[in-house]
Amino acid sequence: MICRYCSQEVADGSIFCSFCGERLARKKKGKKEEIKVPKPRQLKSGAWNIELRKEGESITEATPEACIARARAVRAGFLKIEKAPPKQSLKSVIRKYVDDNEAVLAVDTVRSYESMLKNRFPDYMDADIWTMPWQEMISAEAKKKAPKTVYNGWRMVTAALNYGGFPVPKVNLPQSAQKETEWLDYEQIQVFIKAIEGKSCELACLLALHSLRISEIRALTPDSIKRGVIRVRGAVVPDKNDKLTYKEANKNDPSRRDIQVMIPRLTAIWPKEGEIKLQAASPLRRQLEKVCKQNSLPVITIHGLRHSFASLAYHLKWDERTTCAVGGWGDPTCVHRIYTHLSKLDKNDNIEKMKQFYNGQNTNGITNENQKAP
Repeated sequence: MICRYCSQEVADGSIFCSFCGERLARKKKGKKEEIKVPKPRQLKSGAWNIELRKEGESITEATPEACIARARAVRAGFLKIEKAPPKQSLKSVIRKYVDDNEAVLAVDTVRSYESMLKNRFPDYMDADIWTMPWQEMISAEAKKKAPKTVYNGWRMVTAALNYGGFPVPKVNLPQSAQKETEWLDYEQIQVFIKAIEGKSCELACLLALHSLRISEIRALTPDSIKRGVIRVRGAVVPDKNDKLTYKEANKNDPSRRDIQVMIPRLTAIWPKEGEIKLQAASPLRRQLEKVCKQNSLPVITIHGLRHSFASLAYHLKWDERTTCAVGGWGDPTCVHRIYTHLSKLDKNDNIEKMKQFYNGQNTNGITNENQKAP
C-alpha cells in the first residue's frame, strides 16, 4: 500500500507509515452480506408467512420477525424442513396388499378382503393414512357393525399397513362376548343321524361328523373313499367373484389327512361313480335348521357338526392330540375349548349327584336309607 502522506510504499495492513510515522487511514469494510428473503405477509389466521420458491418451502410463524429468522435459516441451510410424506388413501394401501399377495393368500381370504374393501369403513377409505383419525374410524364402524365385523376389518387394515411398512396405530376395539358354535353331544348325535336318514343333506352331514370342513367335502370325488378310508385332499371355496374354485392346498398341513370311515351308513350311501351331488349352502342350512327344530336339537350348521365330532371324541375319552390329528386342526384352541366346556359339564353333573346323595335322593340305586344298618 502507498502512504498518503509521503507516498512511500509500506506493507499492506500497516497502521503507521514506517517512513513518515503518520497514522494511516484504515480501509472501510464493505457492508456485511445479508441473506435475503421475501417480505413476510400476514395470513387471515393472523400468522405470518414467507414462500421460499427456490427451496420449495413455506414458512409460517406467529410474528414477522420469527418468520424472517426461520426463512433465513432455511435458505442458509442451517435448518432443514422435513417434507410431509406423499398422500396415500387407505383403499390404495389395502388394494396393493391384496393384489401383491393374491397368489399366496387363501382364496377365501382374498374373497373376504374384496368384500371388506367394498363394505368396511366406507367414509374413511379415501382418506390419507398419514392424517387418518383411526380411533374415530373404529368408533364410527362400531356404531353400525357387530364387534367381530369391526375386528375382522381392522385385521385387514393392520395386515396392509404392516405389508406397506407403515406404522400401525394403537386403537381400542369394541369388546364382545365370544359366541360359541352350537354342537351336538353324543346322545343328540344319535338322534340327529336317524333324523337325516334318506334326506338330501345326509351325505354332507355324515362327512362333517367325520370332522370334514364344508370346503373339504365339496372337493371329494367318488375315489376319495377307498377300502374304508376317506382321503381328504384339497378344498373348494368361493373366489373373490363368488365362483366355487378348487385349490390343491388345504387350509393347513394337518388338514391333508386320511380318516377311517366310522359311520357305516356313509359307506352304504357313498356314490361309487359319477358326480357327488351336494346341496348349495343356503338349502343345506335351511334343511339342517328344519331337522334340528323338528327333533328339539340345537340348531347347528355343517361346521357345528365338525365340532360335534370333537364333543363325541371327548365322550369316548380321546385325548386332544388324537382329536386334532383326525380332525385336521392345526391350532388345538378350538378342540381345547370344547373339551374344557364339556369337562365343566361333567364336573357339574358329578357335583349334582353328590348333592342328591346328601339330600337322601336316589343316586345310582344308593340312598341314605339303603346305607342304614339293619
